[in-house]
Amino acid sequence: MNNVGVECTMDYSSEFTNYEQCLTFLPLRSLPVNLVSRKEIAIGFVDDNHFIEVFFLPNHPVPPIAADWYRCHQPIAKGWETTYTSRIQYFQETSPNNDGDNEKTIDLATY
Repeated sequence: MNNVGVECTMDYSSEFTNYEQCLTFLPLRSLPVNLVSRKEIAIGFVDDNHFIEVFFLPNHPVPPIAADWYRCHQPIAKGWETTYTSRIQYFQETSPNNDGDNEKTIDLATY
């Protein structure tokens, strides 16, 4: 019997509008590695019931670093945050401000 496979692809373009739980998590106990060796992983929570991997466009904005990283990282991990400073600033500049302006969105990803 021949191997018959079914290919299922989904291509959605998404505008991210929920900024309440956007955080960046960095390694706590490892030396920073060069950009080529880094792998960014993004996880989205969908429909209040499941998670998906999100694939970002190059140079996408980056949410703020989780506060616990600043409190808990080992001295050897210092330097991870500097790579993301400008992209975090871009995220903060393009995110809706706290006055309820939810109409401003940025196209972050396709998944």
